[in-house]
Amino acid sequence: MPTPELCSEQIRQVSVSVAEYISNRRDQFRERVAHLSTKQESSLAGFFRSDLLDATRILVLEQERIGNPDFYPALRGMGFANLPDFALMAQ
Repeated sequence: MPTPELCSEQIRQVSVSVAEYISNRRDQFRERVAHLSTKQESSLAGFFRSDLLDATRILVLEQERIGNPDFYPALRGMGFANLPDFALMAQ
């Protein structure tokens, strides 16, 4: 299914919703993040500057899931059909 054509106001709404969702999840998990391991850093070193890798934090969720964004119904109403279901993503 093709991506729906959105007007500039819809694009703005989606952008704001996605940014808020990311910000809220970041705030929710901020205290549990960790630095990349040495192994992770070395495997990424050929693709990213070292200062970016030094600033990168990671959190692997175990026995918990992030829920689908609250704005999914609005996206479906705009014609988006293939939205990923976060509950079904592999661990």
